[in-house]
Amino acid sequence: MTDSRTPILSIILIIRNPDESPEGVLGALLRQRSRDDVEIIVIDGRPDDVAPPPHASAPVLKYTRSPGKNMPRLKAIGLDLARGDTVAFLEPKGIPEADWIEAVLSAAESRPNAAIGGSVIFAGRETALDRAAFL
Repeated sequence: MTDSRTPILSIILIIRNPDESPEGVLGALLRQRSRDDVEIIVIDGRPDDVAPPPHASAPVLKYTRSPGKNMPRLKAIGLDLARGDTVAFLEPKGIPEADWIEAVLSAAESRPNAAIGGSVIFAGRETALDRAAFL
């Protein structure tokens, strides 16, 4: 995406736990990036001694390191950087499916100003708690 265009969707990936890797989410997003009206922002709140993800230097990403911040502060940092009309938050355990970006864009275009929610299945095992957590 060129900097002169305003993206429709800003995807903010928050990493806070030093034991978690964002690679699964970044890989899934970068494989489905077929549109140039989406930006991906990575806010890395892990300690300074944790190496940035290999994709951090990809030209389609904005990568910001902000160690020691709590989750609300990391989200606020991401929102400050976001330029999209719609903002989506992801975390390392919530790997999006192959058509996730298109589904979010479609929902945002058909229902502007609406909140979009959905389940997040942690560790690949679906439970009622996972489905309820993000509704």
